[in-house]
Amino acid sequence: MTTPPPTSSAPPAEPVVLGRITLRVVTWIWIVSFVLTVATFGHGGNAFRYGIAVALLSAFLLVLLPGLFFVVYVFRHSTSTAVPDLRQCGMISGAAMTVLGVLLILAGVRLAVCVVVGVLGILIGVRAWTLPRPAAPARAVLEHMAFPVAGLVSLPLLFRMLSFSEGTKENAYIAEMQYDLRTLVTAEEAFRADSGRFGNQRELYDVASSGDSITITLAPDRTGWWAAALNWRTTTRCGIWVVARPPDGMHGAKEAEPKCWEVR
Repeated sequence: MTTPPPTSSAPPAEPVVLGRITLRVVTWIWIVSFVLTVATFGHGGNAFRYGIAVALLSAFLLVLLPGLFFVVYVFRHSTSTAVPDLRQCGMISGAAMTVLGVLLILAGVRLAVCVVVGVLGILIGVRAWTLPRPAAPARAVLEHMAFPVAGLVSLPLLFRMLSFSEGTKENAYIAEMQYDLRTLVTAEEAFRADSGRFGNQRELYDVASSGDSITITLAPDRTGWWAAALNWRTTTRCGIWVVARPPDGMHGAKEAEPKCWEVR
């Protein structure tokens, strides 16, 4: 009697990273844009603006895409045939999306968006928890974890650089308005020395820099004046007065000294 040949056991399932090619492409885009953002930080210009915009977008995708791929896989396949790594990868994706929701709240993003992202992450994590536990240790978990972790780690730094850049621009706009108002004081004094009176809006129209707008108001007796400056790129306003204090007091401004305030 012949002995039947031994049956070979089924080979272990190949490690899986859902959307691996897509995530690797996004990762390279994130790396290039992140390097560009860091290299141009503090210099401003289009390179920094484009770099940080693409870096933020790719970082969000690195966090969000694994969870979305998990949802698509579970929807299309039976959980009884799920690959061994699916459970752990889904839990990692859900946790990453939940943390992203918290980061968005701290960054001041609209609360509804933060809640949607956080709740979706919780639901994905709970759904992954209900999947069968793998018989063997998951082999793709570390690679899968690298994508959302990279996005999460970079987001606070990108938000900080963006906030610092916006603050630097804001200070530049304010300084420009203050400079224009001091220039206006000099122009008014020169105009008064020539004509014996202060100049009005029409006569001193060319004092403001590009992006600034200055409104000059003469006192009823024309013995003094005040002016307000604005820049369309900021909500801060600046003002100055000479001899005649404006009726509203101009936020406690001292004579001939620019005073700035935030307009809500």
